[in-house]
Amino acid sequence: MDRLGLVIHWIGLIATCFMLVFSFLDQSQDELIIHLIASSFPILIGWMFRVLLVGKCKLLPWTTL
Repeated sequence: MDRLGLVIHWIGLIATCFMLVFSFLDQSQDELIIHLIASSFPILIGWMFRVLLVGKCKLLPWTTL
């Protein structure tokens, strides 16, 4: 279960990175705060799944390696 939680957590981090890049590449730059907040959802959801699977862990996945 620990390994599955870690994989889900890393997938959330990678998705967050992609969403942040796409937010900064947006030509209109309107609603930038909304884009930044929405970009944080994948890592938060991945972290919540990991907490439910294995218990207490840190938000950044590489701090537990």
